[in-house]
Amino acid sequence: MGCRVLAHRLLRRLPPSTHREENRPAFVGQKLLSMGKSMFVSSLSNFALWTSVEDRGVVLEIAGKHFVAFEVADLILSGAHELLDVEHVLHHILHIALGAILIHHCGPARTSAVLLAQETSGIFLNCLAIMRNRGMGTMPVKILFAASFLTWRVWFGTRETVAYWSSPDPRGYSRPASYLLGISLVFGTAFQWYWGTRIVRLVARAATTARRESAAYAYEDCEAPQPTAATRSST
Repeated sequence: MGCRVLAHRLLRRLPPSTHREENRPAFVGQKLLSMGKSMFVSSLSNFALWTSVEDRGVVLEIAGKHFVAFEVADLILSGAHELLDVEHVLHHILHIALGAILIHHCGPARTSAVLLAQETSGIFLNCLAIMRNRGMGTMPVKILFAASFLTWRVWFGTRETVAYWSSPDPRGYSRPASYLLGISLVFGTAFQWYWGTRIVRLVARAATTARRESAAYAYEDCEAPQPTAATRSST
């Protein structure tokens, strides 16, 4: 309820989007909640990933359960509001399956930390989803999103998938469960590479368009007639 009120207030202050569905409170509210989820989960998981704290399993359990619970709720509620396409439904289902496997087997801790830390890019993604198509300057957010996506999701995700398959027998896993996790990691990494290449192309295209528009404005300024001394004195 509080998020819906916040979404209404934010929409009153934002320029209207050229896409009608992006002016719905349900859309903006979902992005605000997703941004909060990404900030919470990525903070805990990055802390566990980059520190050697002994009880990081507890930190990852909190982050993992919060993440899976949100994905289940978001799949139901966003589906009811028609905010998800087929790609995002499959993405949610894969996340829920991976999270359930990792929570049930309590790890592996590093794999869990790497996967959950991928939510870092979600902070900028949801911010961009709110700002785009509103005539606002989004290039800094696009660059931050692309950089975080390529770092956490493509680079770290691919490294962890390769490392896992180098020894696909984590402690506490049966042989079928270990291979199920490994296959899920491969599918998840394939998704990230698919989206990563699309994101790079979109950001490169936006940067090229911005440079062309800037050059066009500079050319128009140069071609504009300059006031002469006579016109200046007459005014």
